[in-house]
Amino acid sequence: MGKKKVAIIGAGISGLGCAYALRQYPDLDLTVFEGGNHIGGHSNTVDLTIETSEGKLTHGVDTGFLVFNRKTYPRLVRLFEEIQVPIAPSEMSFSVSIDAGEKIGRNKKIEWAGNDINSFFGQRKNLFSLSFWRMAYDILRFNRLATRLAEEQITAKLEYSEPDERIKDFLDRNRFSTSFRENYFLPMIGAIWSCSVEQMLEFPIQTMVRFCHNHGLLQIQNRPQWLTVKGGSREYVKLLVAALEKQQVQFVRESVSRVNARKSENSQVEVITPLGSHWFDEVVMACHSDQTLELVHGIDQDARNILASVPYQKNRAILHTDRNFLPATERCWAAWNYTAKSGATPT
Repeated sequence: MGKKKVAIIGAGISGLGCAYALRQYPDLDLTVFEGGNHIGGHSNTVDLTIETSEGKLTHGVDTGFLVFNRKTYPRLVRLFEEIQVPIAPSEMSFSVSIDAGEKIGRNKKIEWAGNDINSFFGQRKNLFSLSFWRMAYDILRFNRLATRLAEEQITAKLEYSEPDERIKDFLDRNRFSTSFRENYFLPMIGAIWSCSVEQMLEFPIQTMVRFCHNHGLLQIQNRPQWLTVKGGSREYVKLLVAALEKQQVQFVRESVSRVNARKSENSQVEVITPLGSHWFDEVVMACHSDQTLELVHGIDQDARNILASVPYQKNRAILHTDRNFLPATERCWAAWNYTAKSGATPT
C-alpha cells in the first residue's frame, strides 16, 4: 500500500507547523501549497537601511509576527528549540501621545509610557494633574476587576460581569473615568486589535480580558519576558522550511483556485491550481476562514455558516523612520507608540 497523500493549503505558521507535526509519519506524502509572494504568512521581514554616525546600518524589521513569550506560546517555543531558532529578549513597552488640537502646542499634549514610574510621569506636569491621577487609579482598579473576571471564566463563574457584556457597558457600569478611557484603555486596545473605537466598544468584555490576562497585560509587575527572533521572523521560516525539505516535504508555489471537498470515485480530493488538478487523500486548509470559504466547494451548510461567522478587515500599515510620530517627551518613547489628536482616529 502506497503513502497517503496530504495537501496543506497555506504556508503560514499554521501550514508550516502542521507539516512539521505530520513529517514524523513515514506513511504520509506531504505537499504544501502557497500562492503568496513569500512563504511564512504573517511572518514578513523587511530590510531597512538607515544613516548612523558610523555609516549606513541595515536592520531586518518585522511587519507582521513580532514577539512571543514562553508562558503564552509554549508550543511555538518548543518548535523554535527543536529547529534551533536564535532568539533574543525584546519588550512590549507602550506609550500614548494625544494632542488636544491642531494649534495648541506641546504643553497641551497628554503623554505617558508604561516602562516605569519615570516614563509614566515622563511629563512632569502630570504629577499635578487630578485627571491623570484618576486615570492611574482606574488602571489599577480595572486590572483588579479584569483579573477577577478572567479567573471567573476559568472556573465558569460570572459574578463581575454579565455573559456577553459589551466593553462599553462594562466601562459604564463600573464608572471608569473619561481620562482612563481616552488616554489609556482605548489606545491600548486599539494598538492591540487595530480596529475603530466603535468596534472595540462593541466587543465582549470577556474576550478582551481573557486576551489581556493570557498575555500578562493586567499586571504591573512580574510580566512575562517578551522574546523575538534574531534577524527577523524570516530566519525561523528559513530553518523550518529547511527542516521540512530534509524530510521530503514538497512545496508548490501555486495559488489554489478551488478545492472540491466531495471525494471522487477513487476517494480522493481534487485541488485545482492554474496548472491543473492535483489529487490527495486528505487536505488541510491552513488559511483564513474567509479564504477557506471561498476555495472549498462541496461542504455542508453548517460548515459554511461557521466559516462565514468570522469576519476579516484590511488594515493599512506604513513602515517608516519618522521620529515625529514618537512622543515629544523622549522619556515616553516605547516599543509601541500610539499617537492621535483628541477624538481622532488613532495611528
